[in-house]
Amino acid sequence: MMSTPDTPRSRPFPRRPAPATEGVRGFSFVELLTVLIVLAVLAALAAPSVSLWLEDYRVRAASRQLMSDLELARMMAVTQNTQYGIFFNQAGNQYWMQSQNPVTLVWSQAGYARQISVVGNPAYEPGVILSFTAQGNQTIAFSPTGVAPNGITAMLGSTNYQRNVIVATTGRVTIAQVRQP
Repeated sequence: MMSTPDTPRSRPFPRRPAPATEGVRGFSFVELLTVLIVLAVLAALAAPSVSLWLEDYRVRAASRQLMSDLELARMMAVTQNTQYGIFFNQAGNQYWMQSQNPVTLVWSQAGYARQISVVGNPAYEPGVILSFTAQGNQTIAFSPTGVAPNGITAMLGSTNYQRNVIVATTGRVTIAQVRQP
């Protein structure tokens, strides 16, 4: 039996429908350019808020680090049954833990210094400044019972944000956010 041209056996491959490209079109150059301009404007509007958020984050991070170091000094004073404290070098924007020899009553550095404004230091936070109400270097000492006979307030701030790390005479350490006008 011979196949006729209309039978399926006469064609070597089945017919495929024609691609549906009619009426379908991509985006024009003007449409793409409009979308890019809108995205650029939105990014320009978001950039200041992101930089403010980053600045606040840095002040909060430096505050939490200082609070942790103060609490560590307090715990060391209790566990070692000797005075421990934090010495603040305001001019160098740094601080470090100290311990007091109970026999000679001489203070010595315990651990490394945290330099807030030095790149590569574990406490580095760009733009954050350590300050106090009194001028010069400050020290907060914790007794073996964990109290701090002289409380202190360390201010960590930047251009737009400030947080105070407060050590009460009971030895309790807290962070208070200061509202900027």
